[in-house]
Amino acid sequence: HRHGYGAAERIRMEIRRAWQFRFDWFFKSRNAIEIQKRCDALIRVLEREDEIIRRKEEMDLLKKSNDEA
Repeated sequence: HRHGYGAAERIRMEIRRAWQFRFDWFFKSRNAIEIQKRCDALIRVLEREDEIIRRKEEMDLLKKSNDEA
């Protein structure tokens, strides 16, 4: 959100500077490509969840309109 999609190098630098991760050496040692892959995976999961919610809402609307008819 703050850096935008595809800004893995800026995200990596922010992680390295953030006090919250000062002892998380595994996370701090990731390179930009690994961070971008993780971001892509998380975005795919969120998009999938969003699609499931939309389909459920559409089905609920169809069911509701059929019940009213």
